[in-house]
Amino acid sequence: MSKRAIFWFRRDLRLSDNPALLAALDDADEVIPLFILDDEISESAGPHRRAYLSASLYALNETLDGNLFVINGKPVDVIKDLMQRYKVNSVHSAFPFAPYGEARDQELKA
Repeated sequence: MSKRAIFWFRRDLRLSDNPALLAALDDADEVIPLFILDDEISESAGPHRRAYLSASLYALNETLDGNLFVINGKPVDVIKDLMQRYKVNSVHSAFPFAPYGEARDQELKA
């Protein structure tokens, strides 16, 4: 049975020199690339930041041949839903460096 993983892009949208992405690729036969538009964060972003993020996600999706999942919602709910729907074995992401990110990750582990 093949292993499937989610790679959750957060602030770091790099494909090269990304240790967390490499770990996901080593861990699974198939990796689902994901970016979550978290209302807790995106509501406070200004128009220039939103435009930059939109352009960056567009470029990343192009590089991934249109396979990037971009989903709006609460990260815990989005990831749980994708894990069930696609029978995902693991979730990978870069370590969060902000208090909100750490709290969100603890909620995901629960």
